[in-house]
Amino acid sequence: MDEQETQPAPRRGGSRILWLLVILAMVLVWWYFRPEGSHKVAQPLGADAMAAIDHGDVLVDLKDDATPAQVASIDRQLGVDLQLADQSGEAARTKLYRAHVAPGQEAALLAKLATDPEVEVAEPDSILTLPPGEESAATPVDAAHPGFPNDPLYPKQWHMRQIGMPQAWKLADGNGVTVAVLDTGVAYEDYKQFHELPDLKGLTFVDPYNFVSNNKHADDDHGHGSHVTGTIAQMTNNGIGVAGVALNVKIMPLKVLSGSGSGSVAGIADAIRYAADHGAKVINMSLGGAFPSRVLKKAVEYAHDKGVTVVC
Repeated sequence: MDEQETQPAPRRGGSRILWLLVILAMVLVWWYFRPEGSHKVAQPLGADAMAAIDHGDVLVDLKDDATPAQVASIDRQLGVDLQLADQSGEAARTKLYRAHVAPGQEAALLAKLATDPEVEVAEPDSILTLPPGEESAATPVDAAHPGFPNDPLYPKQWHMRQIGMPQAWKLADGNGVTVAVLDTGVAYEDYKQFHELPDLKGLTFVDPYNFVSNNKHADDDHGHGSHVTGTIAQMTNNGIGVAGVALNVKIMPLKVLSGSGSGSVAGIADAIRYAADHGAKVINMSLGGAFPSRVLKKAVEYAHDKGVTVVC
């Protein structure tokens, strides 16, 4: 089947803002009406008990104009070795550092950092994870649903009719809006032991980055991120697998969770900023933690200020 059949051409006459609002509504409605077993999603800044302090690691968010000499002075005075949280470029720009200390010494270091005028935020690093049951399969329906699209498993996607997707597809197709997927990565490329999923072939992927291994290969060693990506934008009406919600969007794969399904606040915060700085209009994060984080809150506020919608 040719490209014109697999991916509807953008419709004329509508504004990009309208496309974005409709896409966001589709994702939010789908998220709300997921099966009950997988509906308990913790908010990144909420209090669902799903995260633990990364003992021995303290995040230090310095003022953006902090100089190398000031960083070195903090190292000397406090006996620490501040290291950039990651090598994506965001940590160097925003001066987000990580300090390693002996377990049990975090509180003493935090007290000292609180008095330093160059420190905006200092807090223990914490681990965020996938919500329990997030990968549980939806219960399919047996009745066929005639018409668009022709994906063989579409009749079992009961939620598509529940959220009115057949009607929504007539109004918007994504129009090239970039959606950043902050997750376990995406099966978007053939690289070493990783392979692109057949039903993701044909999607446009932009600016991938791996905040776990600090490289540009945001491949999925878990499976959850690819599942989320497929739900958002899987190739539709191509006679393969299932249908995606938002047709014709671009996906920005950002790996912030390891193969075990967990990742640090530092990497997630920088991934949010990275997405906002690289043109994402929607950020999707299916993860949560037990402890509120001011570092994460600042990153989300930064994205909001740049007109980015963060979906949790």
